[in-house]
Amino acid sequence: MPAYFPDEDGIVREYKEFIKGSDGKYYPSLAFNLVKVAVRGREGCQGASPTLERNQSDKPARVNFRGPKNVFDHLSIGTLSKLKNLPAGAAPPLLGKIVLLGGAYRAARDTYPTPMRYMDGVDIIANSVDANLPGNKGLADSPVWLYVWGYVEGVALLVGLYFVSRTWSLIILVVTGPAYALVVNWLAFQWAGAFVSFVPCFVGIVIQQIVEHAFEYHRLRQENRELHEQLKRLPATPAGLSTPSQPGG
Repeated sequence: MPAYFPDEDGIVREYKEFIKGSDGKYYPSLAFNLVKVAVRGREGCQGASPTLERNQSDKPARVNFRGPKNVFDHLSIGTLSKLKNLPAGAAPPLLGKIVLLGGAYRAARDTYPTPMRYMDGVDIIANSVDANLPGNKGLADSPVWLYVWGYVEGVALLVGLYFVSRTWSLIILVVTGPAYALVVNWLAFQWAGAFVSFVPCFVGIVIQQIVEHAFEYHRLRQENRELHEQLKRLPATPAGLSTPSQPGG
């Protein structure tokens, strides 16, 4: 079975390698078995099992979508019928490839919302198969070192922005922040197949800047008020000193 379950918002993001049946056995999903057969041949096909191996799981896993439907080749029935009439000696174009047969037309009613827009069920399965092929990375939770680097980045920004003016600090934060986040996210995805969110860090820095400006503004208003009160307490102009005459006076 495909073994896909939409999230609360109805978007398909996850799949399961194994499904636990009512009989207590674990049944492999279609994507999992396709990869096993592609790598090991028919003997790699796995049936129902009462237990799972250490590296197997029945927990939902994120589908690492490669992109929209056009990232995989789509062949029509007419094209497939022509492939059997290839000239002698020609290499079959589908040899050594995993081929999925499915309906990618509206009447099939097999279209689901995904992070990559609406996709046909056969394309969702293709993305899951591709993510499980040897050498490809599946999406995983962010490792601890990514969270640590997120905090290190926040502290570095706060320390570095302390030595520049407030105007320049906001400009630096707005300009370099997104670029830094994109670079670190790209490296995290390449190394660990994960994403790290810098939104809390940047939001915290912006809030800190706003609070600091608010305290500074409150302090300046208080000093200005005290200055006006002190001016009111000054004695009147001493005798013998002239004051500028008012217009019309």
